Amino acid sequence: MKKLICYLAVLSVVPGLSIAQTPIGLAITETHRLSTAGRLVLPLKCDGNGNIYGRFPSGADLQVLEFAPDGFQKSSYSYLSDPELKTAFLQDFAVTENGELYELLKLRKNRSFVVTFSGDGRLASRAELLTRYAVTLSHIVALRGDRFFVSGSHIGDETGKDVGKPFNAIFDGSGRLVREISLKRDVRPKEASGADPNGNTNPAVKWGRAVGGDDGNVYVMRQDSPAQVYVVSQAGAVLRTLKVTAPVPRSLPIELEVSGGRVAIEFSIPDVPGVDDTIIRVVNAQTGQKIADYSITPEIGEAVACFRDDGGFTFLRKTDDWPRIIQTLGR
Repeated sequence: MKKLICYLAVLSVVPGLSIAQTPIGLAITETHRLSTAGRLVLPLKCDGNGNIYGRFPSGADLQVLEFAPDGFQKSSYSYLSDPELKTAFLQDFAVTENGELYELLKLRKNRSFVVTFSGDGRLASRAELLTRYAVTLSHIVALRGDRFFVSGSHIGDETGKDVGKPFNAIFDGSGRLVREISLKRDVRPKEASGADPNGNTNPAVKWGRAVGGDDGNVYVMRQDSPAQVYVVSQAGAVLRTLKVTAPVPRSLPIELEVSGGRVAIEFSIPDVPGVDDTIIRVVNAQTGQKIADYSITPEIGEAVACFRDDGGFTFLRKTDDWPRIIQTLGR
């Protein structure tokens, strides 16, 4: 899959508008220089105040940095103060509306931890996830009541049995399994001759996304065509499945955002340079019906991050001189 430069775009979708037949262009309305240089690792995430969070390389490790909407760095979040976690890898992270941060960590011997942080960026708690099977976890979403949803796939055994089988579950703050969730017609893994601790046997899960919606539900997207988005309640019930057709042939979904009863999915063709093939498709979160398509330009970037209640995205793009927060509106 192409390596994508981090950016964020602001887009406006007005209720009652007729469905657009051709992509709407996005014009830059505002930019802010980031106070910290470096290359971000996707995905980016935002809280309810528009603060932007992303993973930055720090030596051989990753740390989450928080930036205000004007680009000023507010906090950094690192788990390395815990000696046992010094060899961990930061798989994913989740941010709540009020700015609570959860990190999903992977340790050797197939151990997974979730760590939380205080408001000043200090490590507050940790919990090892007690799974019944050997799994590799790729995504985390924070839920109410000190619980969280995770998604990944089975590692399988030395013969390849169950390798790549999707795994979805809810855990409590102590790491106890609350409920395992089966998603109907979930993506089938590739065939394998042995165990796969890295999750490469089921790339649709590994490169998919899981985010929390402002309606309280979890939206789980598999990187498949058409894009398959499962809507899961806080209790773990599967409410519905949305199938979103790719706007460009051979393109795959690479980012997912949810806000105001709408789902925004960015599609791009793997390994094709440039952004001519990259389209953001916005659909109804209840029915999956298309509302509009949005095209982007090289000046904006390629990777969607935050979809806000006011009808916009906020993007972070690596320019030639310094990373910048970029906001845009549909023309």
